[in-house]
Amino acid sequence: MTRSAPRPAGRAVLALDTSTDVCALALLCIRDPETSDGGAPILTLAEVTVKAGRSHTRMLLSLADQLLSATGLGVSDLEAVVVGTGPGTFTGVRMGVAAGRALALSRNIPVVGVSTLAALAADAASAVDSVAHEGIDCLVPVVDARRGQLFAGVYRRISGDHDPSRGPWVREQAYSAVEPEALVRSMEPGSLERALLVGDPDLVGDMPLPVYPRLVAAGSLLRGQGLLEEPDLRLGGSRLLPWLRGRWAEESDTPIDPGAPGSPEAVRPLYVRSPDADVHITRMRDPWAR
Repeated sequence: MTRSAPRPAGRAVLALDTSTDVCALALLCIRDPETSDGGAPILTLAEVTVKAGRSHTRMLLSLADQLLSATGLGVSDLEAVVVGTGPGTFTGVRMGVAAGRALALSRNIPVVGVSTLAALAADAASAVDSVAHEGIDCLVPVVDARRGQLFAGVYRRISGDHDPSRGPWVREQAYSAVEPEALVRSMEPGSLERALLVGDPDLVGDMPLPVYPRLVAAGSLLRGQGLLEEPDLRLGGSRLLPWLRGRWAEESDTPIDPGAPGSPEAVRPLYVRSPDADVHITRMRDPWAR
């Protein structure tokens, strides 16, 4: 578990992700822009990432309690929840989404779903300007999709107004399930050396692309999201932090309308592909089905 300095003034947010075989949680502090003195807008108070296998159910609440204890906070101090919505394992995604929704509902606080792949992309985008990754203009976050496939996204850097090498990272297309070989073939000719594959080192180690080996970090569901531009209207990427600040500025205890952004009903699992159980049932009915 990592821990920062004592908590500064700001809004406490719990982030969690159980979409992969990692159980990841983070307590973050969003600082008020009027009182942050030009410092980082998002501070990490405590964070933990544990290889959990199929033990998410047993570990999730225990780890959340450890984070709160480590920072001297209680559940009543939380003012928002951000949860990873996948893609990933069917059970893991549903577990994380259900936990995030239940906590937000019990506390009447906003809950926002952010893709697990976007968390990996934000993590890499925050580090990609280092010398080791000079010249990278494409991020390819991946998680294990089983069946010999990867869940993948593609984020490409757009030139900034003042510095071409520091523009936003724009997701080019919908997330997909793809075979590793097909993913490599889909890259534009001559672009492989400028692309950075982001994911579990056990998953990406043998692929012929530059690799940024990373497990899912729950803090990156919020931290670094401002560097990303998402093509849909969800509260991910650069829209997330302004929306949270706007919601808090309202200082309203009125519950968010069901289905509206920030409500538990609006946070839904991102599956990309049919669950394995559906495939098995289909094959039982029709052995020749693909």
